[in-house]
Amino acid sequence: MISSYGLKMDSKLERLILDNPNLSTTALCRLTGLSVGVVNRIRVKPLWTHKGKGIPFMCFVNGKERACHQVSVRGRLVFNGLLAKAIENVDRVIFCLENNNGKLPSKVFDNMQFIGRS
Repeated sequence: MISSYGLKMDSKLERLILDNPNLSTTALCRLTGLSVGVVNRIRVKPLWTHKGKGIPFMCFVNGKERACHQVSVRGRLVFNGLLAKAIENVDRVIFCLENNNGKLPSKVFDNMQFIGRS
């Protein structure tokens, strides 16, 4: 394979790109002299991603200031905090979706205090 700069792609460059997923595309381009398109074609992409559209989705986020669990539904952040409260909020969202024909009430984003189950 020949890159846009005329450099010939060999197995060493391909192995370098595949073995360093922690390096950015720009860094790999500078290091190898290949174009962004060539590096992106070689890189291994994840097989699937999920943004929480339509169903409640919980993920762990490790930020600069703190680590927390986030709950999102239909692309909107519903909760951000501890694991126990995140699980409780996922349960609340599922309960609401099941009992409201798949729709969330307008107060869903007001700290999830819309369900008063006993």
